[in-house]
Amino acid sequence: MSALDPDVILLTGDFTAFPGTETDAWELLRRLSKIAPAYAVRGNTDFSRSIPDLSGSDPVWLLNRTQELEVRGTPMSLTGVDAGSTWRVWELTKSLDRTRLSVCQYN
Repeated sequence: MSALDPDVILLTGDFTAFPGTETDAWELLRRLSKIAPAYAVRGNTDFSRSIPDLSGSDPVWLLNRTQELEVRGTPMSLTGVDAGSTWRVWELTKSLDRTRLSVCQYN
């Protein structure tokens, strides 16, 4: 992944479906977050699990919220919708600034 030199990494859930332990999955997220700014939402397999405290280089968790950021000079709105909260898509995206690039993350 680091060879791709990404500007941002979007993680769309189902981390605990990853082969290995839950601890392995959280370690993968930590490692990806060291490559580039990372933003994550939970998938349906993660929904019943708590998100550990991954202080420091962890991904930014977008659990039913929007994060404003800039990527290569382009203003961007990144909205994350938590698994099981499909109805929140409309609520979260209706107030977005339509002059900005907008991305919605959902699993």
